[in-house]
Parts: sequence; C-alpha cells; structure tokens
Amino acid sequence: MTPTAGALPAATAPTHTAQPALRLHWLRDADALQQALPAWRALWQADAAADLFASPDWLAWLLQCFGAGGPAGLALHQAGPDGPRFDAIATGPWQLRVVVVTDEAGDWLAAWPLVATIGHWRGAMRPMLASPLNFHAPRSGLTARRFDTAIARRLAQALRDEPGWQLLLPGGLPLADGRAALLQQALAEAGLVADGAHTWPSAWLPFEGSFADYLGGPEQAHFRRSLVKSRNGLARAGELQWQCLSGDQALTEGLPAFLAVDAASWKAEGGESVGRDAVLRAHYGALCERLTEQGWLEVWLLRQAGRPIAAFLCPNDGRRRYTLKSSFVDGVGGNRSPTLVLLHGLVQQAWAGWDGRAGAGIDFVGKVAFLDRWAREDLLFSSGVWWRSPWRRRVLRLQGLWRRLRAAGGGR
Repeated sequence: MTPTAGALPAATAPTHTAQPALRLHWLRDADALQQALPAWRALWQADAAADLFASPDWLAWLLQCFGAGGPAGLALHQAGPDGPRFDAIATGPWQLRVVVVTDEAGDWLAAWPLVATIGHWRGAMRPMLASPLNFHAPRSGLTARRFDTAIARRLAQALRDEPGWQLLLPGGLPLADGRAALLQQALAEAGLVADGAHTWPSAWLPFEGSFADYLGGPEQAHFRRSLVKSRNGLARAGELQWQCLSGDQALTEGLPAFLAVDAASWKAEGGESVGRDAVLRAHYGALCERLTEQGWLEVWLLRQAGRPIAAFLCPNDGRRRYTLKSSFVDGVGGNRSPTLVLLHGLVQQAWAGWDGRAGAGIDFVGKVAFLDRWAREDLLFSSGVWWRSPWRRRVLRLQGLWRRLRAAGGGR
C-alpha cells in the first residue's frame, strides 16, 4: 500500500530514548549528614577514584571540630610570588551544604561537600560557599558513581539557584579524573564568573614493581647512603624497632605514643604541637576514633631501645596510605633524621604487604623536600574563585585600580 503523501512509513518513524531524570538533594546540617552516612559510604566504595578526603567520615570530623569557624576557619591554595601558598580565611560558623545528585530511584550518583559561611575576602566579610579546607584538611573531594557533563551541569545549576552567597571557593579537587574540568565548564555555562584558578602538587609514591628495584639503581646511590648513615647513627644509641599499630591498638596505644612524641618535638617550642595543645588533641582524637570505626587507622612508630622517638598518623582507607601527621623527639640522633628512618621502614613494610592491586601506594599529603626524595610522581589538585555576579568582580577590579592610582598620586 502506498503511503499517504506527507506521512512517514511506521518502520521509519524516529524513536527517542528518554534520558533518566537527575534529582537534586541538599544536606544542610549534621543530622542530615548522619542519616545519609550509609548511602554516602556506599557511593564512596563504588567510586574507585575517591580518596580519604572525599569520604563522608572526613567531612563529619571537619564539621564537628572546625565548624565553629575562626581566624583560620578555612584556607585556600593560591599562587604567590614565591610559589604556591595556602592562605587562611577568617570565617564565621559553617553551615553544611552537601549537593547530592540521585537518579529517579533515589540512588546516589554524586555528592559534592561544601559549607556556607561568612568569610573575610579582599578586605570585606562576604557570604560564601566553599570547600571545607583548612590547615588540618588541605584537600577536599567529589564522590561519584558516574560523573559526566549532565551531572556537572546539574551541580552547577544547584549552586546558581542556591540563595544567599556571593563567592564560591571550590578547592582541593583532584585533576587526574577530569571532574574538576567538567565542573569548571559547567559553572561557567551557569553564568558564574571565574576570578582565578590555581593548581598545586602533592607527592605520591605508587607501588609498582618491587621495593628493591625502586630503591636500587645508580641514581639512588646517594639516597641509600644517607638512609644507612641515619639508621646506623640512631642505632648506636639503642636498638631500633619499627612498629605498625592498627585497629583498636592504634587508638589505645598508638595515638598516645604519637602524642607523647609530638609533645617532645621541636614543635612544642616553636610550632603547632598536637601533643601540647588540648584542643588539637581533642580534634585528632575525634578523627582517630572515626578512622578506627572504619578500620582505617594506622600509627607507625620508630622505637629506640624501646622508646618511641618518631611517629606517623597514617590513615589507610584500603586503597592507599596517607602520611597525615608526623613528628619526632627533639634532639634525638643529632643530624640523623628519625623521621627519615621511620619512613624508610614504613615504605618498605607497606610495599612488602602490597597485594598487587592497582592504585595502591603512599600519598604524602604535601610536597616538601624530604618527601620528594621518596615520591615517584605528583598528584595535582585545583582551587578556584568564582563570583555569582559578573558585576562584583568588575567593581572589585575598579576599586583596586582606584587604590593604586591614589597611592601613585600620593607618592608624587
């Protein structure tokens, strides 16, 4: 039968596959976070790219210990004349703002933790949304079962529609998985205005091959000699023993040992000593309790004649270890570094226990000279500054130009 003019045969009619709807939810307080922990933990387990700093337990600890704000309530990585720097931001109390994207059935697809607060920025207190970063939590994260342009746009639209903020400070997001780039593109499409972006490195040692191969070779000869000299120098004052405490033993024995070492370190006089500061002791005690509940806490000790002289708080989330905090007793061994000797034993023993799983290794949570000697590569992270209104950035630039012109005129 000849079809009627203008009609299409049924066999050639176009078909459209409906895209699953993306739904949005906000977690706005500690109670909502507590109720959401099982779903978020399941999402974290499903996300092979997620690290410790993207976990809901890490966020719960931050909210509990630092949610009151203060002179360094938040911090942001920025570019400086002498290289990257981590600048403190004075803030008021935090209000939780976790953006959650789910499918139609309510299953979690992505979660992005932020906090709402009033923070000091460019000479004024401004309402802001920010990644929960400070000097005790230098990185953040984004957890996702899947992450694509559609989810990034849904997150950006949610932030655009959220009332009451002028400034967005997303920070500590890893670059390797591509999510930060998708978010930046989506934020721009949503009408937010970028006002600076910065990347910074953190030292990373992936387990590949054998430890003997890693430390062998002529290029490592000087490093090997320094390890032997430090170890032998310390051993002359007493037998050395490396110890890794995990589980409940890490909390009940390892944490007190770490605090005792830290209280006797140089930081007790001229730095930030967890062992001497009652508030910090409480903060890190709360963190270690949470890590223990998840089975993630390890405390590594170097003993000299039975006495702990160096220690690491070293969370192990089952994917990688993190050298979160380290300390050593001041004056031990002269110029022989107890931390270097402990790290040698830590890396060697952790490598020996490696099961061949891809992605395992040691995340040094920073980049300093003595860690760089161990690292094979860098992990890269991003921070950004975004204004809700394009006019806000223009006004600030005009104000800055006016101040410079006035200063130049006054000089003449």
